[in-house]
Amino acid sequence: MKYCSLLMAALLSIAHTEAQEPAPRIATVAVQVVHRTPATPQAFAVHFVNPFFKTTVAAATDTLGRLVARGELAVAQNITVRYNDVFINLWLAPGDSVHLLVDAARLGEKDFAWLQLSGDHAALSTQLNKAHQYVSSLKSPRYEWKQSPDSMRAAIQVTHQRQMGAYDSYAAGSATHPFVRSFLERDVWYVISNYVTDYVFDSLPAPEKAARIALFRDPVFGLHDPANFQSMMFAYHLGWYAQWVTDMDSVVRKARQAGRLEEAMRAGVRVLEKEPRGLCRDYMLYSFLHGLCLKEPSLMDLLPAWRSSFTNAFVPDCLQRSLDRALAVNFPIKPLSGLYQLGVNGQGQALPATDMLALLAKRYAGKVVYVDVYATWCGPCRQELPHVPALQATYRQQDVVFVNICVQDDSSAWKKLVRTQQWGGEHYYLDTDASKLFMGHYRVAGVPAYWILDRRGKLVTTNAPRPSAGVKLHQQLDLLLSNP
Repeated sequence: MKYCSLLMAALLSIAHTEAQEPAPRIATVAVQVVHRTPATPQAFAVHFVNPFFKTTVAAATDTLGRLVARGELAVAQNITVRYNDVFINLWLAPGDSVHLLVDAARLGEKDFAWLQLSGDHAALSTQLNKAHQYVSSLKSPRYEWKQSPDSMRAAIQVTHQRQMGAYDSYAAGSATHPFVRSFLERDVWYVISNYVTDYVFDSLPAPEKAARIALFRDPVFGLHDPANFQSMMFAYHLGWYAQWVTDMDSVVRKARQAGRLEEAMRAGVRVLEKEPRGLCRDYMLYSFLHGLCLKEPSLMDLLPAWRSSFTNAFVPDCLQRSLDRALAVNFPIKPLSGLYQLGVNGQGQALPATDMLALLAKRYAGKVVYVDVYATWCGPCRQELPHVPALQATYRQQDVVFVNICVQDDSSAWKKLVRTQQWGGEHYYLDTDASKLFMGHYRVAGVPAYWILDRRGKLVTTNAPRPSAGVKLHQQLDLLLSNP
């Protein structure tokens, strides 16, 4: 009876939160690990996946096995905690506080037997976490990219029905709260959307591309329903849609191709202003402007002119803060253990605990360093590999060092990829705990990520062009080479 009361209180809290205007507030995740041994994983990565101000807090527990992470949330939504090689899904609202009690002696047990939750929405998070893990374990679908939009629409509907049918069988007979299914109904749609983003690509004829983009406006995706922000995956759906509809505009497309980004920005805002006002359009504008300003930071001077385009005043404020943080490249010293370098024998050689940037600056002093942060399982990372040999050949006789850092991966997969691809450059690997701490400390939101260090070992950018960018990347490297 007490358990049911807690769930009902959680549901009422959720309804109250959704009825309110979004108001960013700090949420807190506290951790206590008990029954620890020297082999117990120490690092947690807490992903506060607020689409308007994403924050990852990655840290190791203290000597008592404790950790506290805080991050900003704008709406009630799921967030994730990465630990023990799994993602823990939590349901949090702005201002919430939740406590994770981890029994290290039971880490080998299934179904999160080693985890107990308490605090705000703890009972709901417990159910949501287990249900989400089950649905995530279902086989990923494969789609035929040549099929028509109608056929693709039918295919994704079949996928959704199968996923939810599997969940219903899994939950049958249990006391799972109806909100969990309601959440998964939405979340599965946006996971499917993420699977099929490759269905829209640049080489398509304009009419066919427009028809494919229209698929992502299908009512099942609720493109303008702000309640869908409860799934952290919804923002990715909106971001892709904003990118596609702006690129379909000939003024935006031609201006981007010619490098006239201010013109592209003005035209793109006009395109997105045709969408219905509300939080969903706000995020489309946020995503579009954020991407352009990362490419050309001087465009940030234009942002005040578009404050009135946003429905919610907090969004342009978050946009400014997010860009300020993303473009800041000063990081305090943070020594990391669990760092390996690939030796000439093809094996990983353990390195002493060290700060990654300090290591690169010292080892490659006087050189321009181009850093590729990647994972072997990352599709976009692997898509860049065919462009690497030509890039490295261009600078073979010049003072450029290519450093590749593998994160969130298996060491055998790392060594195999380097060997089979005959991948040149310097190769490093970070183990599970080191990956979390590295990505959190340097605000690596995802892979691939590309950095450049100048000859003095100073980090110039954490948003460098990809190897496939060609001339744009060459211009940055050539400029740094010209400076002693």
